[in-house]
Amino acid sequence: MMYRLVFSMLLAAGMLAAGDARREIGRQAFESTCSRCHGTDGKLAEYQYIKTLHGLGKRLTKAEIRERLRAVRLSSGQYLCRGTVFSREQLDALVKYVARL
Repeated sequence: MMYRLVFSMLLAAGMLAAGDARREIGRQAFESTCSRCHGTDGKLAEYQYIKTLHGLGKRLTKAEIRERLRAVRLSSGQYLCRGTVFSREQLDALVKYVARL
């Protein structure tokens, strides 16, 4: 019984750590590419044709957010998105990060 509890706690801690790592990957991708125009919190709306990203995840699904990024899959298996090359993991993390803004 005690082993199951310890195992469950370790499993949950590992899942949280993995989630934190993915969140950090998404944040880094956002800050290196998107924050120039959208601001670090996604709320910047100073440019005429740039919309705020804040609350986007409440209006669009993750699939719709990915579609609007217009990421193109390259032959290397990476994705070109808004002038930046991302791995699949980075692109997935970016979509999740933007959905939570």
